[in-house]
This record gives sequence, structure tokens and C-alpha cells, in this order.
Amino acid sequence: MGSVRKLTKIVPAIALAAGLTTPFTAQAADLLMEPAVIEAPEVQSTGGWYLRGDITYDLRSTDGGTYYPARQMFTDVSADNAFDLGIGIGYQVNDYFRVDATADYLFKSSWTGTSVDTNYVCPGLQAAGGGSVTEGWEPGTCDSTDTFNSTTIKLLANAYWDIGNYNGFTPYVGAGIGGAYVKYGDITADIRSATQACCVPFTGTATYKGTDSWRFAYALHAGFSYDLSHAWKLDLGYTYSDIAGGEIVNFGSSGVPQAYDKGFQDHVFRAGVRYQIW
Repeated sequence: MGSVRKLTKIVPAIALAAGLTTPFTAQAADLLMEPAVIEAPEVQSTGGWYLRGDITYDLRSTDGGTYYPARQMFTDVSADNAFDLGIGIGYQVNDYFRVDATADYLFKSSWTGTSVDTNYVCPGLQAAGGGSVTEGWEPGTCDSTDTFNSTTIKLLANAYWDIGNYNGFTPYVGAGIGGAYVKYGDITADIRSATQACCVPFTGTATYKGTDSWRFAYALHAGFSYDLSHAWKLDLGYTYSDIAGGEIVNFGSSGVPQAYDKGFQDHVFRAGVRYQIW
């Protein structure tokens, strides 16, 4: 009889314990049978259109110039460095390749050149008494210091290789091809000779009208970008650009260009941003 009583007390206790532990047992079974799945974060595509804006500092150099038809001009020529502003639109094709079209405006750059001719004669001019120039005038030295300004617009189509992204930094190299519009202001020549050899009877200044022209241009790029956010990138780089030679100035009233530069090179240090549109 005592055993029966003990069983009647033990059985409800076992049932109660089993009921309390059943949910935990079921949960443990669920964990073993259906492990939790951790979803990877969505990776945004790097392709798409972007806008860019840049400010640059241009170190400009030149090989001098020639005077029409055959004499050397602008010995010791120098051109001041200048800032420029640039804008562009591009397309990120994939993680490693992109293209863009850019327009850069180079602000006024001041030029100074010394032109010297040690055997200068003026054909066609008449000396006193009606004789020809060679009968009455001896060849001599004609030299002058010429000062002028120029502005430049560069239009380039560029392609870049983005080497890889390293903790937000993406080094790149690239190349561009296009044209440059070069506009010269009027040239002031400070003539330092009072002899007939300069074709002027006095020492003084003369002003000649500057010209403008389109030239061929190309560029080589290197630099890196840094991811400020998914849409914004900081871009720091260097560009070497070469602009072909062209017209500088018209002499006299003929309107015919008679002075040409041999082209010039820009070493450009660039800082800008790129914004991914979509």
C-alpha cells in the first residue's frame, strides 16, 4: 500500500518535469535540424555614370617659337604657371575600367620672350634718296622683349585602368586625346634698337595682335581615388599634357600669322571629386 502511494506522488512529478523540459528539448532539436542562415550584405555595383570636378595647378613649359618665314624667335622664353578648373562626365564600365570626357579652362598665363636677330634687313623699304634698303642700310642687331598672355581650353576623351581597391584607395593610370583652344592676347614688344636694322627709326614699344587656334593635344594620367562614401570619391592625381604648336601673333595689318610657337607641355597636379550618379 505504501508503494502505491509513493508511485502516485512520483508519476505526477515526472510528468510535470517532462512538460517543463519539452519546449527546451524541441528548441534544441530545431537548432540541430535547422541551423540559422546568415545572409551576406548586398554588394552594390560599381558601374554607372559619374560627374567630376577638379582644380589643378599647371606647370607650363615651352620650346620657344619661330618667326615667319625662317628666323629664330623667343630665345629665353618663359611662361608663368597657372591654375585651371575642370569638369567632366564619365562612365564606370566595371571595377577596373572607366572612361570620361573632360573640359579644363587654364586661366591667364603670362609669357615673356626675348627675340634677337643679328642680321636683320628690311627688304622693300626705301632708304633716303630713293635707293634700296641694302644700298643705304647695313644689317645689324634687332632685339626686343615681348610680353603677352594666353588662355587655354583643353577638351579630352580619357580612358583609365583602376588597378584595384585597397581599403578604399584605388590607384589608376590613364591616357587621353583631344584638342586645345589657345588664345593669345596682344603682344607688346619693347624694342631696344634705334638702328635701321629693326625697320623702325626709334627705340620704343610696338603692339601686335594675338591670334587664337585649335591644336591637337594628348595627356597621360596617374593617381588614386579614395572612397568617401558609396557615391563620392576623392581624386588626387598628376597629368602630363602636350599641346601642339600653332599661331601666336599677326604682324602688321595683313592679318596673316607671322609668329608661331612650337607647342608647350603642362605638368598638372590635380585635386577633385567624383560623384556616382547611378
